Amino acid sequence: MKSQKMLLSANSVKLLQENVHAWKRVSHIMMLILILVIGSCSDSSVTSSEVDDDPETQPTEEPPVLQDLSEIVDSVRIEYNMPAMGAALVSIEKGITIGVAGERRLGSGISVEEDDHWSWGSNTKAITGLVTAKAVDIGLIDWNQTLEELFPEYVDIMRDQYKSVTITDLLGHRSGFVNQVISGLDGQPIGNGVTPSSQRIEMLNWVLQQEPHNAKGEYYYSNLGFSTVGLIVEQAFDTPYEEWAVENLSDSFDLNGFGFGPQDESGTTNQPVSHRYTDGEWVAWEAHENTPFRRPSGGGHGSLEDWGKIIIEMMKAENGTSDYITPEAAAMLSSIKTEMPGGSEYSSGWIHVGSRDWAEGEAWFHAGSNGANYSLAWVGPGAGVAFLVVINARDTEGVTVEAANTMISELLNYWQEMNE
Repeated sequence: MKSQKMLLSANSVKLLQENVHAWKRVSHIMMLILILVIGSCSDSSVTSSEVDDDPETQPTEEPPVLQDLSEIVDSVRIEYNMPAMGAALVSIEKGITIGVAGERRLGSGISVEEDDHWSWGSNTKAITGLVTAKAVDIGLIDWNQTLEELFPEYVDIMRDQYKSVTITDLLGHRSGFVNQVISGLDGQPIGNGVTPSSQRIEMLNWVLQQEPHNAKGEYYYSNLGFSTVGLIVEQAFDTPYEEWAVENLSDSFDLNGFGFGPQDESGTTNQPVSHRYTDGEWVAWEAHENTPFRRPSGGGHGSLEDWGKIIIEMMKAENGTSDYITPEAAAMLSSIKTEMPGGSEYSSGWIHVGSRDWAEGEAWFHAGSNGANYSLAWVGPGAGVAFLVVINARDTEGVTVEAANTMISELLNYWQEMNE
């Protein structure tokens, strides 16, 4: 293992608190590292020499033989000692190429497969943005509706700043909402009348009474903001957020494994099991997820093919060719930009980092983790290409992040070789 010995928090509530503080410490550094990794690469140029005008005499150029993507994934997995990894090269024009390697549960001898389900963590936020756009298209909500208008029953307890917060403010991380553990709610299991939806109502009641972390309009990453968006859309649909999203998106994009909550069942190896690095070794975390009310901000899971199909639709939306949402809704999703430290901008589940050669225009990225899994996506809508990485593990010293970054670079190289 390339990292030093790491400590494991005793329960998911403490872990969530750790992740909140860790995000504040490392998110901007990670972002800059990622930008440097991707920004340092440029598309390969192909030169051609003069050939005879007679096609019969022209030499036949053999297409390049590409290494199997799973072999590349396995080499990165071994280098960074990950239990399992998966990667996907997603292209509107060429489809989805998938590679996976490693074990579902470390030491089980059971290998991961291409259609396995992986945790997407905070990459669920972009999906929540897409679902919100659909609700706007249907006419159930409006982008500029305020919390005062949406939740009049809470006006008496709502702090003044929050009354004018809009759906777009929540999607752009500029509401002023705090981002922290909610005592008595985080760690609460569902059942006995407790549902993710009822938890979200309790969450809203709590967050609206908290002193704002920052002024409205300023960037501050808040999972509670996206969880609130989930509550808004589920009340608009009159259906639990998770149920509506799974049924509608699965039908619309032909998804086979998209869902919310843990991707695995406790004690089984039917799917990749979550792992956490503890006392010098990977330890399985059975059926792990953060508290269910947080699912709109980070609780989605599915196969790499499922995720790739959703990403393709997002790229089409950005290019004005989506069959799922209108060009107007797509333009709004992309325009909800809040300036971040370092010059990037946040918009509806994506960090916009400016123009990249390989992206043929603006590039987006986002990472996700529930503390025992990791995901990373880079997207170039102009080129119609995206690079996705999933890992069924997470550590506290950044080795998982480094492994994902390395795999993104390998995917970029693979893409360039594919197009030579």
